[in-house]
Amino acid sequence: CVPVRAAWAGNFLAASPAGYDSAHYINRGFLVEYQVHFQNNSATTANSASLTVDIDTNFYELPSLRMGAASDDYTWTLRSLPNAQFARLQINMNARNAWLPAAQDSAQSLGFAAFSLLPRRSLPAETNINLQAQISLNAQSATQTDIAYHTIAGTRNSFIQVLSVSWAQAESKAQLHIYPNPMREQARIRVDFANNNEDLSNAVLRIYNPLGQLVGQVQSQANGEFIVQRQNWAAGLYSFELCGKGGERWAVGRLLVE
Repeated sequence: CVPVRAAWAGNFLAASPAGYDSAHYINRGFLVEYQVHFQNNSATTANSASLTVDIDTNFYELPSLRMGAASDDYTWTLRSLPNAQFARLQINMNARNAWLPAAQDSAQSLGFAAFSLLPRRSLPAETNINLQAQISLNAQSATQTDIAYHTIAGTRNSFIQVLSVSWAQAESKAQLHIYPNPMREQARIRVDFANNNEDLSNAVLRIYNPLGQLVGQVQSQANGEFIVQRQNWAAGLYSFELCGKGGERWAVGRLLVE
């Protein structure tokens, strides 16, 4: 997907697979997982979050919708809009320990929720599909993320699905390369920064299970790589985030455990 540049730092819509080339090509039949990330940049503590995504049913198969991991407890609804072309996914979240102002505690100001959708198999090649999210904390005015988009590939630009690349942060801070993915016992993660290199000595990689629970934290090796050991994890799709000193999120990604 396109590296999303949100309206303000910490609010963005990420997607996996990343897609191929500048058009972000994906093959027909590929399930796309979306993550709505948000940050409390206000001066007061937030206890509730409302995430809204309007889905164009001409492009996506609604029965394929699957809700995924989240940072906090949530409920969700899906309903048709007066314009029958669209359906609205509403995710309402309640903070376990409150989202603190980012200026007070960057790490405790962040949250996310994930869901998956299958683009319609009947879409012709070169069709552009996209989603956008609206984020509201404590029922305040909503902030929109930029649009995350893909293009349906044809025979000419068909490709093998890539699970090893994910972009994150509003400024597309870093790109992660994972091998192998899927993993069985161990995976290595290499970090490439979009602009200037960052000091990885104080960086930490946090891994979350499909329920959104923290199951591991990894420090970088001397060569800058992160080595993820499976431990006693069950098979499934895990999420992770790479954070720098002070809790700044540099990247997020997905790791499939077999």
